Amino acid sequence: MSEFDELRQQLAKARSQRDDASLELYLAREELGRLQREKTRFLRRLDPKNERQLKQLQDFDQRIKRAEQQVQRAQQVFGRVAGQVDSVFERFEPLTDPRKLIGEFSDTFPILLFPLRIETRFKTVTDPETGGQQNQLWVRVYPDDLMVDRFEPVLSEAEILSAQIFWSEMWAAGGDENLERGAWRGLVASHGAGRGAWIARTYMPENPGDMPVRNDPSDVILVVSSEEKLSDEDKAASADYWKAIWLADGDAEKVTEAQKKLEQAVGKERADALAKLTPRNLSVVPAPPLTKQDVALSVAFLDLPSPETVQSKGQSWTQSPKVRVLPERLVLIGYIGGTEMFQVLGNPIPWPLVAGPDPSLPEDQQMRPDENGNLIIPDELQWMVDFERAVQMGMGFRVNINVDQAQRGFDRLVVLGVRLSADDQEGRKLVETLFEHHHYSRTGIRLLRQGTPTNNTEQGGAGFSHGEDADATFEEYFKADALYTPEDDPLLRRDGQWLADLLGLDPAVVQKIPGAGGTDQLEARAMNIALWNGTLGYMMETMMAPIFSRDEIRFTRAFFTQFVSGRGAIPPLQIGTQPYGILPTTVFSRMTWTDRFPGERGPVVATHGLSLPSSQFISRLYGVLHRMDDYWTAMADKVARVKHQYTASEDPHQILLDIIGLHPSSVEYHQRYAESLDHLYNLLNFYGAGASFSQIVRALVYIAAGYNLLQEFGYTRDILPDILNRLFISAQNLMQGPVIDDVPLSETDPIRAYTPDNRNYVRWLVDAARTSLETLRREDGFTDNVRPTALFYILARYALMQSYWTTSINLHAIAGLFNEAQIQAVRHEPVFIHVQEQNQASESRFAHLYKTSPEITGSHNVLVADHITQILPQTDGTQAIATADLREQIEALERLQDVPTARLERLFAEHIDTVSYRLDAWELGLVHYQLRLMRTQRQVVEGEENPAPIRRGLYIGAYGWVEEVVPEGKTLTPVRLDDELDAVFNTDPNAPPLMHDPTNGGYIHAPSLNHAVTAAILRNGYLSNADATNTDPLAINLSSDRVRRALSAIEGIRQGQSLGALLGYQFERGLHDKHNLAEVDQFIYDLRKAFPLTAKKIASTTPPDDASIEAIEARNVMDGLKLVEHIRATGNATYPFGKSLPPADAAQAAAINDEVQRMLDTHDAVADVAMAEAVHHAAMGNYERAAGTLDTYSKGNFPPIPDVVQTPRTGITLTHRVGVQFRSGLDPATSPVPGVAVTPRSQAEPALNDWLARILPDPADVFCIVIITDPVDGTETEVTVTQQDLGLQPIDLLYILNDVTQPSLGELDDRVLRFAIQQQNPRADASLRIEYMRKSSDPAKYTFYEAWPLVASLRKLALSSRPLKATDVMLPIEAKPEQDVTETLDRQRVATAHANVTALRGDFATYQAALEPLLDDLATHRGDVLNGIDNFAEDLIVLLERASRQGIPQTGWGFITVRRGAIYARLLEAVENLIARWEERLAAFDAAMAEYDALPGDTLDATRFDMLIAAERYVSTQPENPLPATPADFRNLLDTKRDAMQNRLDAFDALLSGSHSLSSLIAAVQGLLPVTEFDLDEFPILASEGEVIRFADDLLALAIGLGADLDRRLAEAQAQLDAHDAAAASAEKVAALQAGAKALFGPDFVMIPEFTLSAEQGVEWEKAFNDSGALLNHLTGTLNVDFPVDEWLYGAARVREKLQHWERVVMLAEAFGRATPELTPTQFPYHEDDSWLALEFPADYEIDSDRILYTAHYAAPFNRNTPQCGLLLDEWTEVIPGSEETTGITFHFDRPNAEPPQAMLLVTPPSFTGRWQWRDLVDALHETLAMARKRAVEPAFVDQTAFAPFLPATVMAVTLYGLSISANLAANNLVFLALLGDDNG
Repeated sequence: MSEFDELRQQLAKARSQRDDASLELYLAREELGRLQREKTRFLRRLDPKNERQLKQLQDFDQRIKRAEQQVQRAQQVFGRVAGQVDSVFERFEPLTDPRKLIGEFSDTFPILLFPLRIETRFKTVTDPETGGQQNQLWVRVYPDDLMVDRFEPVLSEAEILSAQIFWSEMWAAGGDENLERGAWRGLVASHGAGRGAWIARTYMPENPGDMPVRNDPSDVILVVSSEEKLSDEDKAASADYWKAIWLADGDAEKVTEAQKKLEQAVGKERADALAKLTPRNLSVVPAPPLTKQDVALSVAFLDLPSPETVQSKGQSWTQSPKVRVLPERLVLIGYIGGTEMFQVLGNPIPWPLVAGPDPSLPEDQQMRPDENGNLIIPDELQWMVDFERAVQMGMGFRVNINVDQAQRGFDRLVVLGVRLSADDQEGRKLVETLFEHHHYSRTGIRLLRQGTPTNNTEQGGAGFSHGEDADATFEEYFKADALYTPEDDPLLRRDGQWLADLLGLDPAVVQKIPGAGGTDQLEARAMNIALWNGTLGYMMETMMAPIFSRDEIRFTRAFFTQFVSGRGAIPPLQIGTQPYGILPTTVFSRMTWTDRFPGERGPVVATHGLSLPSSQFISRLYGVLHRMDDYWTAMADKVARVKHQYTASEDPHQILLDIIGLHPSSVEYHQRYAESLDHLYNLLNFYGAGASFSQIVRALVYIAAGYNLLQEFGYTRDILPDILNRLFISAQNLMQGPVIDDVPLSETDPIRAYTPDNRNYVRWLVDAARTSLETLRREDGFTDNVRPTALFYILARYALMQSYWTTSINLHAIAGLFNEAQIQAVRHEPVFIHVQEQNQASESRFAHLYKTSPEITGSHNVLVADHITQILPQTDGTQAIATADLREQIEALERLQDVPTARLERLFAEHIDTVSYRLDAWELGLVHYQLRLMRTQRQVVEGEENPAPIRRGLYIGAYGWVEEVVPEGKTLTPVRLDDELDAVFNTDPNAPPLMHDPTNGGYIHAPSLNHAVTAAILRNGYLSNADATNTDPLAINLSSDRVRRALSAIEGIRQGQSLGALLGYQFERGLHDKHNLAEVDQFIYDLRKAFPLTAKKIASTTPPDDASIEAIEARNVMDGLKLVEHIRATGNATYPFGKSLPPADAAQAAAINDEVQRMLDTHDAVADVAMAEAVHHAAMGNYERAAGTLDTYSKGNFPPIPDVVQTPRTGITLTHRVGVQFRSGLDPATSPVPGVAVTPRSQAEPALNDWLARILPDPADVFCIVIITDPVDGTETEVTVTQQDLGLQPIDLLYILNDVTQPSLGELDDRVLRFAIQQQNPRADASLRIEYMRKSSDPAKYTFYEAWPLVASLRKLALSSRPLKATDVMLPIEAKPEQDVTETLDRQRVATAHANVTALRGDFATYQAALEPLLDDLATHRGDVLNGIDNFAEDLIVLLERASRQGIPQTGWGFITVRRGAIYARLLEAVENLIARWEERLAAFDAAMAEYDALPGDTLDATRFDMLIAAERYVSTQPENPLPATPADFRNLLDTKRDAMQNRLDAFDALLSGSHSLSSLIAAVQGLLPVTEFDLDEFPILASEGEVIRFADDLLALAIGLGADLDRRLAEAQAQLDAHDAAAASAEKVAALQAGAKALFGPDFVMIPEFTLSAEQGVEWEKAFNDSGALLNHLTGTLNVDFPVDEWLYGAARVREKLQHWERVVMLAEAFGRATPELTPTQFPYHEDDSWLALEFPADYEIDSDRILYTAHYAAPFNRNTPQCGLLLDEWTEVIPGSEETTGITFHFDRPNAEPPQAMLLVTPPSFTGRWQWRDLVDALHETLAMARKRAVEPAFVDQTAFAPFLPATVMAVTLYGLSISANLAANNLVFLALLGDDNG
């Protein structure tokens, strides 16, 4: 063994021992810290009277002492082994120069280089020897985040708790995958998938074999977890106990019985201990309809590791991040013009390199300020902040350079090194460890899928997040041992296998990394295979015949489909949020390994049947690519790139846009047709020698250039390939159709279905290819015969048909039907098909397929094409060789058929690009090929069953580069400092003087670090864009005055004003108020007209141009924004602004101009604040808020208050919480109010109702007055109605007592009126009036109006506050969700309400069933409706009253009373009208009779008869005919008729004073009808009956509607009851019941759960409650504050709305004679002799941590042993400002802009010599950078070279009618189909 190897092994061993000792020391410190924290928590809840707890305290002290001793021992061991490492490395150090010792590495393993970041500075220093000035280049090197290892193997206490919860839920799942996924989701949500996996793997149950399994999904497994090992006796007793508890379901008697049995089994003390081991899932219930008695119940015991055996830590971050993969030394190399100018070896780099603070170090070793404010940095971190230390530790270089170099700079700097102490296996282990640590830390690692966005856009976000898909990672971690199964077939290997194999890593490390099962590599190869015959294969075989032999085409196909990829050979990684490529690379210009393979020689045959290239082919291919590389190098010079300096003709902004516009792959495609030279010649003859002559000349040049290029590449024959006879000189057509599918691309959905049986077109292609060529050709089977037009479909179909043809030619050759010459002949495509007169055979390629050939098929009846289909499944035999490519092509399409469309689009583009311009993909394919050889070390021999195993291992190193390192040439001058500053800055007399840069922008002191970053960005924007001639760009002025004005404008915008109006207001107000010396008000109206805000906006309101100013609305204001924009556009900033405005004298113009400048300044201030606000949010990473801010201001929307102008403060947080705690355990069936029965609301929430009964007046004392006015005589009757009369519980008032002064009727009005009506039974049209505000003479009685303010405040408190939780009296850092799991609600409370509503729904159905049939058949039941209307109305009122008690909306019934009274009144009105009309007629009749009786005796009978006939019309509508014999007889008859009419009139009149119901009134009127014998006007009874019918219809509609609403509520409530029954967690149960109550009672109904306290929390709360008086001692004793809580409440109520309501409740409760609800203050965490921090506390009081100030009213004294319940009325936080604040300073600093490359380089040697060479590694970096530039070459560049005839290699045959195998790309634009008359669209 060489000295090098021996020392390397010794060093590795010593470092391993140091790592072990370091871990032991770390664990000892953490154990000590854990014990100290536990003791502190224990002391908070220590009961000094508890002997057991005192014994525990002594145990704590002993354990802490032992832990301190262990820390001392571990420190001694670590110091000893650290010294051993230093001793060994001292001997190894001379062997750490990579330039000399890299030869110790075998070149059969690649070197993986990690990226480094480089910073540079040009400096001038004083030479200590000569005293002269020396130019130097300073270089600093930083490892990339990829190299930083932040993994901490020890679990934190929070992680252990999460692990306990996880395993408990996994055991409770009993093998149910859905429940197991739920457990995993919880762990991932807290810690991420990778860390979660580590937690679950590290903290394992100690009895894994006992993990239970459910026999049935309904089984319930209660899991008892314990860190104490339970005996079998304990387990048996505990199992019985918890089964009984679960089955008891809260039954107090059964619970007590279970406790007794447990005590009998194990004793009282042991029973108490076992009872504390509550199963986490004790609240689980079976899914409905199952009950607890229906399911199999078991108890499983989860044995958790004891705390003594588990290493843990207090915090998640306890160690410094370290870098372990750096080289021992780095080499810095500088270049000018490609010439090496220097090469410097750096100092040894410490291992590991510390890359961040170590929080576990003692305080005196942490970063901290000294007494002078200087920051003290630990020695191991000095390299990050001190350049001298960086140089000493190998992370910095100081290089002496000459004057010319100092002025010119360097074209390139390279930093490079390899880790010499790690051989190929140690290097592999270091990389594996790094990847594993990333995997199992919060950093995370995954294989990144192609197409994952790496930045945020408006269309979508970046693909990086700290969270991960729990369901996906569950599959990865729990469903399989590995994410992929290794495959021998390279076409089937998953991404993880490629990563492991090509890097040489252990597959076990990679197989668990998320994304390792990805198929990016598999899909890329499948796409290349699927399209080969339609693109490059067709080009080589047909268009470039006879250049390539069949073997060359075969080898090219094998190389292309296995090694050429547009996405590289190795999948990229995502580490943290950063993507990293892994790029295999080498020295391409000196690649000689192609002539000398390692290992054996000979042809290479893949196990999949693909012939791999021979070494001779690879060598020739390299020669071709190497020659092409020269052309691409020249083209790369034309690529846009960022430079340090630009020429005068170059536009840097345009160059930047060109760079940003680059795409990684093609995004659009064009098509054009080729024309032959003969065709052009014929055109020339046809059209004459005009325009076509120039095309002929161009064609000849085109052909010559292509042929010359072929000769340059070694082609010597005279035969031109067909491609040079095809001239692409016609116009190109953009392909506007779909590339993959005619629906938007998706990252999840495959191609849509195109066939009636739901196959996509790829599946159709696969099936068609296996069915027959005819199916492919005819394209049968698509839905509605609409063929796909996607480019992928066109090319894939074309490639399949070409494969059929190639297979046919191969079969002809195998059968001896074609010799080589014939094969070459048929490879040519004819210019035209079937147009040559003398040609006997078809030129179509179908001719070799649609024919019989017994030599091939063995039959005279089978076509060759059909025979190919028949033998496709065969894999053996000579003909199987002929079909191998077609078979593989179909299999490739199968692998693509379900790939999402977005991925297919990328794959398609990459394939097209690799046959068009991606030379880099081919060159990297050679490196991929080389890596495959290196990993097997020998070729796979044809027929070999077991392929060579992968040789694993690699070397590691690091690299970095930076280009155009050019000094800025600044002139610096020495700074003269005063004595005080000189003592600070010039402490070292040998240090160079402090210099001043006149171009430096200085510094800005900002109120926070975030503000400093914002200021830096804004300042940098200004400095980068402003110059001496233009100082405005990006100038931001945030002076206090401007910010104040901007905020004023912003507030106006927030109030709904436009910015134009606000600026106009300011301008006009300024003119009016501030310029009284110059009269300028007269100009305002003219300015309004010139810059109108609202006028002239709509054509209909636009005044004529000559309209007077008064014609424009007087209240219009000038649009200030229009004036600003006018000034910006025209530059006219002085009156009259280039407008036709009235003249102004000098003073007036000056006044106007002054206000204009103020307006411009305000506008600019708003813009500055908006810009600063957007930048501020962007600087903090909130890009959505930044964009939203700018969008809001630009659109004049509602802008938020700017954060950028807010000054943040830090300090101790005091969380104030105010609560009210109710009595618990109340019986819902017992009323707290004597004389008032329980109501649905009070039953559902008894605790709140009980408390309200103590606050509100007695229901018998709350009243109002109802005045009933009799409609007949107008007498008034008063009815007193009390809350007790209405049967309302206090809780009901919260929901129904509103502002009684409002005119609208509410539920209270309905109830009051209903009670009065029931008491007095007034007539339907009686007037009822409620007087809420009339007071009683009894002072102990209160009106509803007087109670309303108290109820309103109580409503605000009760209905807008959330229920109290146990964690409300705990600090957020101590509060855990599981501490709220004791919440409970009585299910019966909701079930009772549900039953009540169910009964109500049944009664509504009964009501509907009674009324609906009558209304459906009015012809039969009209009378029934009319006679029963009062009953129907009254019955519905009863139902509505019941519904309203449930909180059902739209259940007011006052409208029924009102409407019934209105119908009643209108009917009586009709009666009154009839009476009035008849009385007039009777009077007229009597007058006529009097006149008749006064007639002279000699009056003729005829005259008498005429008068009597006229009088008859007044009393009868039925004239006598014939007339009586004599006038006297007629006169007597008329008296009889009059009497009849009078009698009927009297009957109607009696109705007016009678007391009827509506139905009886209608019946009475109907009894007096008809009146046709007296009156020609019919009585309008039908109208009244119609009103009644409509009334009944409305009643029915309301009943039906409410019935439907009740159905919905019942269904929703039942669903919640079912959810409660199915829920396992108490929180879910409570939430379900609360939701069910809201469904039944309305969305604002509250149900308050009860919760129990843990013993520890109960003790602490009890101490705080009992010491609440002592908490106020300082205030009451020292400060003499009599009522400190009241004083605090008074102050808080001024700014807290809810506390203002509480204050009102306190005052009004006292006014109503109720007990004052007092507040009791408590403070958590509890400290003895504490002071209340809500008010002034002692001056010497130190607040060392955040506090909870819980101030509550207790309805009953606090009892920790009873359940608690209540409401959290209010909460807020206040920060007690710290004595110090962290501000930020941003200073102008020319920060190095270089970033590390986002790639790891996997370097292979250019030749196999046995040993690595330093030069090879250096040159590989240069050529990799050159290749990166060539990667940016685009097709447009290629089209300008001699390669234009040959690239892109996507030439296809075209025929209009499909006479031969063709692919007309015009189908993509539907042009081709239109020519065919196709109805495809």
